[in-house]
Amino acid sequence: MKKAFTLIELTVGISIILILVSSANLAYKYYIRHSRDRAISFFSEEIFEAVIYLYEDRGNSLDDRDLLQGVKELTNNDLSVRKINMDDKLIYLIFCCQQREYLMKIDLKNCSFTVIEMVGDRIIYEN
Repeated sequence: MKKAFTLIELTVGISIILILVSSANLAYKYYIRHSRDRAISFFSEEIFEAVIYLYEDRGNSLDDRDLLQGVKELTNNDLSVRKINMDDKLIYLIFCCQQREYLMKIDLKNCSFTVIEMVGDRIIYEN
């Protein structure tokens, strides 16, 4: 009597391996996305704190040049200003993290901010 696997046994074995590999792949992608979001949250909180400090230090007024230069000195992060609306106390910034661009909306009235991924408009962080 020969000892070998039947076609059904091989098919079941390969199916189980494929299910395990695909679930591990999904878990890995979730882990990578979650860790990237945490890094972006860290950078954005750092930028937010710098903006609040500069806003209060400059007598509740900011312009583009002061904001860019001040944040660069305080955090070593490069960013660009999209729009400053001091009437509504809103600031829109763009910063790069891990080779991707993110939009940061800072509400000085409510002392809150939101970070949105530029590609896909996914909200990364909101407080």
